[in-house]
Amino acid sequence: MDDLKDVYRVLDLNNIDKAVLKLNESLKTVGDKANMRCGPKRSRHPQCPWFDSDLEVLKQSKCKLLNKFRLTNNEADLDDYLNFKNRFILDCKSKKKSYQKSQLEKLCDDKDPKMFWIKIKVYIQKRIPSAININIENWYNHFKSLLNPLVESSDEEFDDYVNDYIRDNKCKHNECQPDPEYYELNRDISHSEILFAIANLKPGKAPGEDLIPPDFYKHASNQMLPFLHKLYT
Repeated sequence: MDDLKDVYRVLDLNNIDKAVLKLNESLKTVGDKANMRCGPKRSRHPQCPWFDSDLEVLKQSKCKLLNKFRLTNNEADLDDYLNFKNRFILDCKSKKKSYQKSQLEKLCDDKDPKMFWIKIKVYIQKRIPSAININIENWYNHFKSLLNPLVESSDEEFDDYVNDYIRDNKCKHNECQPDPEYYELNRDISHSEILFAIANLKPGKAPGEDLIPPDFYKHASNQMLPFLHKLYT
């Protein structure tokens, strides 16, 4: 209240500039008492472990320069703020890069597979963007090319093996018969086998190359069964 009385007293003397300065000082004092100064004592980045106390001090200084520019509206103060802001951004990138490098080194030294994948889930921040509306034709063409890749060249090693087998056994290609022990393996895959395989999928696991998680197959097994059977046979 005393500060406001000083402002009114200066206004009575028709000294507007001095009254504005007095008012700014009064507001700053109130803000300090209410603990509302720019740059809180506790970090606002609990999910950024690389944001340390040094960056917190730089952030507070950056905010002070911004507040100073807002008070003075001076071009030189604006340049000081922008230069310091650029420095702050570069320091943040440097700290983040150093932190990620150190975590990667720790990750490579970890011999526990379970902890390894737990850390992987924590450190991965990027997510694959997904389209809201997927054209059915694009969906079909994508999985058709994904699951049926074009074979540009034949397997020469396998071809040599077949030719050697035909020559050693003195038979033509159409005369070669599979071993009776493999008849069971050569039969078509049944519906029950596909459903059994889907039921044994573990939920909550990462998807494969097609980006379709196991939970999708488990919840839509009956709908997917005809397509999967056609695919596997």
